[in-house]
Amino acid sequence: MKVKRIDAGDDTLLDLAASVWNDAQAMRLPMAPVPLVLVQDWSPFLAKSEDHGANKSLDVAALHNGKSLAVRLKWASEKHDQMPDLDSFVDGAAVLFPLVEGAPAMTMGAKGKPTNAWFWKANQKSAMEVVAESFTAVQRLEGKATSDLKTVAQHQNGEWQVIFRRSLANRDGLVQLPIGGNGKIAFALWNGGNKERSGRKSFSGDFMDFSIQK
Repeated sequence: MKVKRIDAGDDTLLDLAASVWNDAQAMRLPMAPVPLVLVQDWSPFLAKSEDHGANKSLDVAALHNGKSLAVRLKWASEKHDQMPDLDSFVDGAAVLFPLVEGAPAMTMGAKGKPTNAWFWKANQKSAMEVVAESFTAVQRLEGKATSDLKTVAQHQNGEWQVIFRRSLANRDGLVQLPIGGNGKIAFALWNGGNKERSGRKSFSGDFMDFSIQK
């Protein structure tokens, strides 16, 4: 996956209708249910889940302007953005980066092998940046001093579009995003209508390569 550099402001990167997105290198990724049987040792209840993974594909594109990185996700789905009952859940999406070599994307990291995720939920006004060492060991980061992650989302014609934007500046404990450098990235989707949450989700598989153009 290549992240093209463009001459545009941060507001443009966060504009779903901006024409600059026409020039981004887009790719369609197959999405698969997380094989939760592999988490039997620490979550026997979660390991019994078999009906998750409703989202089957995800369109991804990314751009940067030398100051900020923006990642756009698009996928077909009904709109689930309300939680009227205890057994109701909302749609969600995440962009995931390993913080150390060998961190697993499937479980959002492992003990001693953390990941950094950008997490959006359809019923919240702002996204969260988190550091995780598994589904159940997640630290939410709040405040601009820690993260300046921004999102914009729209549901139209049976499709979600979400853009994540974050500064390229280095921040302690978070993924480093060097211009001209390479990294690893993965993605996850939660279908609220299918009661998906936590490890019950679709994911893009193991971390894939991405590069940020100079």
